[in-house]
Amino acid sequence: MRKKQMIETNRRMGMSEPLAISGVYLARDERVIQVRSDEPLTVVSSAVVGGDLERTKHIVNMHVHKSYDCRAPKDDLQLVARELGIIEPFVGMMTAAKLDRAQVIVECDSQTTVIAIVTVGLSHPIAAGVTPAHRAEPGTINSILVVDAQMTRAARVNAIITATEAKTLALIEAGNRAPHGGFASGTGTDAIVIASTERGSTVEYAGPIAPIGALIGRAVRRAIQNALHAKKEGRIHCFSDKERRGLYRAIYDRRDVRSHFTSEPIADDVLARLLDAAHHAPSVGFMQPWNFIIIQNREVRRNIHDIFVSANQAAAELYDGERRSLYNRLKLAGILEAPINLCVTCDETTLRGHGLGRQTMPETALYSTVCAVQNLWLAARAEGVGVGWVSILDVDELRTTLRIPEEVVPVAYLCLGYVTEFGTEPDLEIKGWEQRAPLAGLIHFERYGATDEVRAGELLSSISTDRESKDKS
Repeated sequence: MRKKQMIETNRRMGMSEPLAISGVYLARDERVIQVRSDEPLTVVSSAVVGGDLERTKHIVNMHVHKSYDCRAPKDDLQLVARELGIIEPFVGMMTAAKLDRAQVIVECDSQTTVIAIVTVGLSHPIAAGVTPAHRAEPGTINSILVVDAQMTRAARVNAIITATEAKTLALIEAGNRAPHGGFASGTGTDAIVIASTERGSTVEYAGPIAPIGALIGRAVRRAIQNALHAKKEGRIHCFSDKERRGLYRAIYDRRDVRSHFTSEPIADDVLARLLDAAHHAPSVGFMQPWNFIIIQNREVRRNIHDIFVSANQAAAELYDGERRSLYNRLKLAGILEAPINLCVTCDETTLRGHGLGRQTMPETALYSTVCAVQNLWLAARAEGVGVGWVSILDVDELRTTLRIPEEVVPVAYLCLGYVTEFGTEPDLEIKGWEQRAPLAGLIHFERYGATDEVRAGELLSSISTDRESKDKS
């Protein structure tokens, strides 16, 4: 491989993300996908490098340009492995498919978990048994399957058959055709890796109707389907993989902050970005009903804090026994500690948007303003700024203090500031006030009340994020 084609050092790979199988991690950028395991995985594969290996901790899928000459693929993969710091024997594959379109699918049952990591390139589809022998061309489907089970060698070979059948089924279902006009079965250079953790009881069968085989088949089929759908749509508007991870991190790591504020001021450019993010929230009819009151004056904040103290004492009276005791121990506002307070209001009488979408649902002005709050909150998390929503306030007293007109609704009173830490979980969950409800029980199909936790669980099993891995642990 030419020097200019070599990837840089492994610092470009970023952080490894834990997968839904304990001890197995995924790192990826635009040039390499790397699956790493704390303990050696037992493997069988058709990979360019390591196809004869039986045990490895590293599986690499490397991106090459469509003009790649294929003169020394093993050497090129070895170079990449060294750049990644891999000194042990590894399994290595190549693909011209864009790695930010790689599909990571999780399938699990009560006994085990299967993860499929699939890249799909279909520049040159073929039909096995029909397409004549010819020189390999760019375009390949690479499948990495990690199975959290102890598998016999026969079961691993069986798994290859099942995965291949599922791949071909997905291609046929999508109507993909080979040059001769018949259905495509794959490409001329498809590769596969079956890797098992060798934990748990021994699995002897992995055919499509065996429990593990069913998981493998579903994972591969869904991965191919998702990739083909993305390819059909072009994904020209899709964020890069790194950008998507950043967005989801902001969502999952956002916290309602009431303490740990520092005295460090928020620079004007940071505050401006947060307000601009809020101002770019969606609003029904493009009404943009929001306004933002920036409050830094210590005396004004002290007055607001007095309103909170009075309202908080009254709220505590609504609880009895241990619940009241717990309530009194909660830190519910950082009005004085945070360097900036921000009141987000909603003008329900605004003429912007000319009433579009509000005739039947006038409350959409409030809903739109809440979207602005969420935008600001996520942007703040990305900037390392903590946000706390104080709702325990007498609205009339707040209006008087901030001189808010009667027709304008104070929607959110927020405390903003840098913090010493963000909690690993919501503070109210850590303190035992409430727990996060399982999402599967909140999903209804076709009509309200029609819940189906099995079906919802199957839907949600496609999630592959740090959050899901944590929830499964």
